[in-house]
Amino acid sequence: MRIVIGTVAMLTIVIALGSVLDLHVTAAASTAHASPQFATALLGLLAAACGGFIARRAHFAPIAMAVYTVFWALAIYYVHRFPLGLTYADLVSSNAVPIATSLSAVGIGALFGQNLAKALRKHAGAHHDSRSQS
Repeated sequence: MRIVIGTVAMLTIVIALGSVLDLHVTAAASTAHASPQFATALLGLLAAACGGFIARRAHFAPIAMAVYTVFWALAIYYVHRFPLGLTYADLVSSNAVPIATSLSAVGIGALFGQNLAKALRKHAGAHHDSRSQS
């Protein structure tokens, strides 16, 4: 259940904060290489860290990355619908850097959040044990 709540929290942060800050996964509609979209990747890292903190499970990182893969698939599908004569391969190739940047950031964020939650839980347990021995 915590994984579902963590995923919903991640999605809520990405959509809500992304709308406020105008940061969205955006596929470039050309054969030229797209910019890395560091701000969008940072938002993904923050959202995934929050989701990972809530989920506290090691397998949240692949779930978070799968969610972002779906975002990218939808963005590329949307751009492909324009009559530009670009293939899916063209779009994936030209957007490879922002895709890799955001997926890496999301994976790192999810692992960071999960490990932070574990460390805080371990610290709280150690603190509780030392108080009960006094």
